[in-house]
Amino acid sequence: MIRNLKENRGERSIIGAYIHNICGSCVIFQNYVFHHVQKHINGVAHALATEGFKRNEATYLVGNVPAYAIDVVEVYRR
Repeated sequence: MIRNLKENRGERSIIGAYIHNICGSCVIFQNYVFHHVQKHINGVAHALATEGFKRNEATYLVGNVPAYAIDVVEVYRR
């Protein structure tokens, strides 16, 4: 998926719609970079998104990390 995003090319698989939406959203930014992350790091991002969805709130993580995110990181470090 990261390769498809970097090359900004279409994809006919199941993730094609996601790639199209992400690339369409990128036009509002001057700069953007896509990187592959390790699976355990993605788990932390998933936990942040899931908890935000449960709380029905948008969270901007600038200079602060929610307590539940710290708990998830500690679990993944073990």
